[in-house]
Amino acid sequence: MKGKRKRNQYKVGNQAHLLRFVSLTTDQGCGVINGVAPSTAPSTQVLKNLSMQVLPAPPKLKFSNSTTDLTPKNTTESVWLPRLTEKEFKLYSKESYDKKSYVAPQTEKCATTVKLLRPHKLSDDYLDEYLEEKSTENRTVDRDLNILMINSLIICHLNKSPKEIDTGRAGRKSATINYGFQTGVINCNIGNDSARLLLTSSCIPPMSKGTMQRITNTVCDKVVKLAENETEQVVESFRKRNETLGLNKNSPVKLQMDGTYQSVHIKSRHKMGQNASQVIGIACENETDNHDIIGFHLVNKLCWVGAWLRGKGYDIECPNHEYCTSNTNRYDPLSEKDLGYEIGKKIAKLDLLVDYCTTDGDAKSVQGLQEAMQEIFDPLWSVNRLADTIHRGQSQFREVLRAKFSVGMFPGATKAQRNDIKIAFANDLKLRSHGIMKCLFAKYNGDRQQISKCLPRIVKSVVNCYSGNCSDTCRWSITLCNGGIKTSWWYKSINLSSHGLQNGSLKPNKTDKLLIESLLEMKLSQTALNQMQFFQQYK
Repeated sequence: MKGKRKRNQYKVGNQAHLLRFVSLTTDQGCGVINGVAPSTAPSTQVLKNLSMQVLPAPPKLKFSNSTTDLTPKNTTESVWLPRLTEKEFKLYSKESYDKKSYVAPQTEKCATTVKLLRPHKLSDDYLDEYLEEKSTENRTVDRDLNILMINSLIICHLNKSPKEIDTGRAGRKSATINYGFQTGVINCNIGNDSARLLLTSSCIPPMSKGTMQRITNTVCDKVVKLAENETEQVVESFRKRNETLGLNKNSPVKLQMDGTYQSVHIKSRHKMGQNASQVIGIACENETDNHDIIGFHLVNKLCWVGAWLRGKGYDIECPNHEYCTSNTNRYDPLSEKDLGYEIGKKIAKLDLLVDYCTTDGDAKSVQGLQEAMQEIFDPLWSVNRLADTIHRGQSQFREVLRAKFSVGMFPGATKAQRNDIKIAFANDLKLRSHGIMKCLFAKYNGDRQQISKCLPRIVKSVVNCYSGNCSDTCRWSITLCNGGIKTSWWYKSINLSSHGLQNGSLKPNKTDKLLIESLLEMKLSQTALNQMQFFQQYK
């Protein structure tokens, strides 16, 4: 009892201290910078979300104002606004180069007074109402409170997770599990036939084919609407983000775009089969680490009805017949330029401008995206194409294989042996360039100006290292080679050591050295660094 009485005294003392703190915050006014509260005073949202229980004040204490009243007394009085949540704070800010503070992107060169406050980590404990000292039982687990908690959870589950879907119509209602199962089926690479086989193999009675197809059509329509609503919410969050950072709400955005090709083999009754292809284009925002999807388009040549009718001998061409699922002719080529044009039109309908787009080097989707922007907004608008490290490394590997080195460059008695060593050298050059750039970003904390100053010297050192001159230039520069025997790149490299290559095994002449230098500059140069300026993989 003594320990309990002592805890109650501390509890009352903390509550009285909190009451005095609240009275001080209500009597003093604090300023606001661009709608964000200064960091020297707590916001009303923090006081509102405190988990400590406050007892009623004594009768002699009277409070004239309330901390939750957001209505100002006059036009000159400031208004407290809630802090940003932890999720919004990560979207609006990024870590600085010194990793000690946070800065708002796109505002370094703008005249703005926005100051973002760090969010408070709030945790909601839903078991507080069941952990109060209400029972006098001498038990570790209170039986009555445990039963009360279970009953409350059952009632909450029944209210928030019903077993049937309310369609608003009379008659039998569909079960929630059937719609949930179809939602999983349409997001997998299986159809209703394979799903019914999977259920039957698991000793679960499946639905009929007609019922599954009807539910699939309903679920697909709902998924399309949800995707459109989600895209609109992402766009609204961009506008809110720009306004929070002090920029124009319709500022251009940066995208990442790529296409995925798929081939399907259609079996026919009278023919061996025919190939139908489709390409899926996805455009993601490159402003935040979430990379939310804001553009999507599918070019589909697949139509089961048309394939079945053509197998029966009917002269049917897609997509000009009834119940056709394709949106392009089966003889038309799949073009990423047309894919980018369709995605650009969908983005333009949301009043979004695109100024930078990151794609692979051989894609033409940026041209189609630019044509859509010029057609809807401005005929002189241009979309700049940027590169990412993955596609740039693949292009670097292909250029090494296409390069014409001298005959004595690679060792080997036969041409096949020399080609194998050339492939190993191409892989090694690609991985070494990626590792060097990653080490530079880690050393200079992403400062691209400092990185660009070191690149020419590093390229020269790597060329000397491949030429057999692994000396002090490797020891005092970031080339992933420290010289010596077991600390050199020739010993650490898997591609070189697997083929028995050692320091001095390669014999490049002057032309070969210039060729190696140009191949390294595809990733280790100021031009390559500018083309990957918005790609954050190295960080």
